[in-house]
Amino acid sequence: AEGAEGADVEMHEPEADDDEDNAQKAMAPIKNVKAVPEPPADANGWKPPAPVGSPVDTPEATIGAIKDELLALDAALPDGGGEGRAFCKVRGSKARKEAWRRMVENANDPLTLAMACVLFEASLKRDWLSPAWLPWSSPAIALRAASQPDANAAGASVLLRVHALRKAIVWPQQRRVREEVAPEPQLSREERGARRAAAQAAAQIAAAIKASEMDLDDAY
Repeated sequence: AEGAEGADVEMHEPEADDDEDNAQKAMAPIKNVKAVPEPPADANGWKPPAPVGSPVDTPEATIGAIKDELLALDAALPDGGGEGRAFCKVRGSKARKEAWRRMVENANDPLTLAMACVLFEASLKRDWLSPAWLPWSSPAIALRAASQPDANAAGASVLLRVHALRKAIVWPQQRRVREEVAPEPQLSREERGARRAAAQAAAQIAAAIKASEMDLDDAY
């Protein structure tokens, strides 16, 4: 026993190689796993919007696509008289629309086209735009995004806004569907006052009945 106490006990520390071997045995590698999966082979799947025959892969091509989209959108909206007119009489007058078209045709940078898009939005009647469009369609956001130094990103922001604007326009087909749904009748000021007076009278009657019941309970 004394010899065992006096003997030096040798401590063997595990080597680093042994730890790595044990870790590899504990966690076997996963085979046949790709970090980035391949895109689906669907020829009819979603693709970035681009005019037919004109891939939008350069700043110049993006500017051309924005011009085509704006001019096509302007041509698609009715400009006649009466209720079918989509443009305001002042901001969408003939002279201003001609000047706007020249602005679009002569533009060669995203910022000018962003200004043209904002002017086009302002020329539309409010009932031709979806209510969901107005809260986030601030002109300052569009102009700030179009003025960034990256020409690709600036042009893409304007093209995206034009596509979103097309989706936000309430076209005649959608307008007919909305007209078929009868809106709730709006009450006049006299009718609202009569309803409030009736509600107050009912509350007073209910309070009087409750007070009488309490008096009867106290009497008994």
